[in-house]
Amino acid sequence: MTIAMDPKEFINRRQRLVEKMPDHSALVLFSGVVKTRSHDDVYPFTPNRNFYYLTGIARSNLILMITKRAGTVTETLSLQRPNE
Repeated sequence: MTIAMDPKEFINRRQRLVEKMPDHSALVLFSGVVKTRSHDDVYPFTPNRNFYYLTGIARSNLILMITKRAGTVTETLSLQRPNE
């Protein structure tokens, strides 16, 4: 069962985290990878709990990076290039 949450809640969670981060620090979280069961079957994907708590995204192969330098916060979400 999926519970729909207000996207602002995830923003607030990241803001509360950043307030606790020391200056000149970084946080890097990986969402996880899909595990293969057999050649044509995969296990259901469950994202890293910390990644999901901060983003609300349940997708594999994503990286969230939050940096705090001189009071300036940068949030970057990286994803894999699609396989053409």
